[in-house]
Amino acid sequence: MPTQTLEQKISAAKELGYSFPEVPIGIKDNLNPVFQLRPYQIEAFSRFIFYMSNSQIKQNPTQLLFHMAT
Repeated sequence: MPTQTLEQKISAAKELGYSFPEVPIGIKDNLNPVFQLRPYQIEAFSRFIFYMSNSQIKQNPTQLLFHMAT
């Protein structure tokens, strides 16, 4: 059986109706207030938080690089 990628696992969870967390105010407060988060940035933060808080899909040790265009 082929191994699912992290993106496939998170997309499947979303399709199954798992709720993804809101972007915490602490993250928003550390960003430039002149710019609002774009939908894809909100999605990326939500997926990151979902992964880090979900022990069923999170692999240990966890080493992630969170990189996204500005």
